[in-house]
Amino acid sequence: MALDLSSTPKAPPRRNAGPRKPAETKPNKQAQRMEGTQGVLQAATLACILSGNYADAGAISKHGPGVMSEAVKLAETNEPVAKVVDFLCLSGPLAGLIAAALPLGLQIAANHGWISSQALVNTGMVVAPDALAMEVQADLARNAADAMASQAANEAVIRDLQKDMQPA
Repeated sequence: MALDLSSTPKAPPRRNAGPRKPAETKPNKQAQRMEGTQGVLQAATLACILSGNYADAGAISKHGPGVMSEAVKLAETNEPVAKVVDFLCLSGPLAGLIAAALPLGLQIAANHGWISSQALVNTGMVVAPDALAMEVQADLARNAADAMASQAANEAVIRDLQKDMQPA
């Protein structure tokens, strides 16, 4: 079918001039600030745990949310505080990414002996490399055993079907 380009295009029909929808509001700035500051607190807590400062990690976990909540409230009316809180919020998502990637990096470092896994096992971020290797080997052995069992079952089905197809 050929496309006819000789005709003049028509404007789309006008919509009814009914009531307009209210403009979508931007997400609540206060909620964004709270979320951002939580990321900062998580990163600070993690840094304390990794450096062995468990009491500081506990203090940040226990008192940090209240401090950040008050800072976010104050940021609504105080521009200098808002600038600091907003700056912290910029590092929040990055801190979240670092916190998510850190266990992988630490585990690989422990696996290759670059760091001691014993110091980090209690954090839950690192598993002893030998234990992790055994876990993977056990998973592979289970997968191989499952595949062999499935193959044996399928071979039995094929034998039975072939036997049923033989003339009597």
